[in-house]
Amino acid sequence: MTVLLNGSHARTARAPTVSITLQGHTAEEAASALGAQGVCVWDGNFYAARAVELLGLADRGGLLRTGISMYTSRQDIHRLLDGLGKLTGFVVK
Repeated sequence: MTVLLNGSHARTARAPTVSITLQGHTAEEAASALGAQGVCVWDGNFYAARAVELLGLADRGGLLRTGISMYTSRQDIHRLLDGLGKLTGFVVK
């Protein structure tokens, strides 16, 4: 199973927003499953329709997106990682 982090991997060039694609799941399926577990995520193209098209993700409904802010707790992050783990079969520690 593949989980792909889209965008720059440089820490200094990153915003606290992450776009994710999951092999075997559309963005909508993943967002619905994570939302049912209390995880705040979004799905779609986020006003970057051409970029999503060029990435070959338009037919899959775009990207799964989440963000971290100063209000995000460790429990929130663990809930996200656990939810991704359930979808992908990865054990996240």
